[in-house]
Amino acid sequence: MTTAGDIEIRPLGSPGDLGWIVLRHAELFSAEQGWSTGFEEATLEIAIGFARSPSPRQAGWIATLDGARAGSVLVVPTEDPTTARVRVLLVDPTARGRGTGGRLVRRCIEFAREAGYETLTLSTMTQLTTARRIYDELGFVLTTSERRHRFGAEVTDEQWDLQLSPASTPVRAGRGGRGGRGGRDGTGNT
Repeated sequence: MTTAGDIEIRPLGSPGDLGWIVLRHAELFSAEQGWSTGFEEATLEIAIGFARSPSPRQAGWIATLDGARAGSVLVVPTEDPTTARVRVLLVDPTARGRGTGGRLVRRCIEFAREAGYETLTLSTMTQLTTARRIYDELGFVLTTSERRHRFGAEVTDEQWDLQLSPASTPVRAGRGGRGGRGGRDGTGNT
């Protein structure tokens, strides 16, 4: 377990962790983005897939603030055995502005390297500017962008990829491309 101030990052696995991920995503993205229950359904499918496919090539973490859940992220394998995907990154408003999202994504990068992946990929939306800033600062590169109607709203889906270097090479800020700046959002991705 690692700490920074009163934020702790622990491995996912306590009773209620996956249920909290689904619940908090549904609540926050409805309130902050106006998204429909379709987003809750998508998050539920991700959580179910994670629970039903235990593997040493997947992992998850929960951020806590004073013992209460305040953030989440998963890393899951893709159909390509060299590529992992970041899923359900979320930082609760109580834990924002403390570097929580960046710490969660860094843990994903460390895990993906240790697990032998060559690429770490993720999907997000242009509207999630804080998440995009984190990805950009950690070296992810925006590879595709597509405007469409999802979750009851017009969104711009984005795909971001990080080519993983050997574990001895630290992640440096500012290597990525075309990321958004500013904004306070749930830093979510699906």
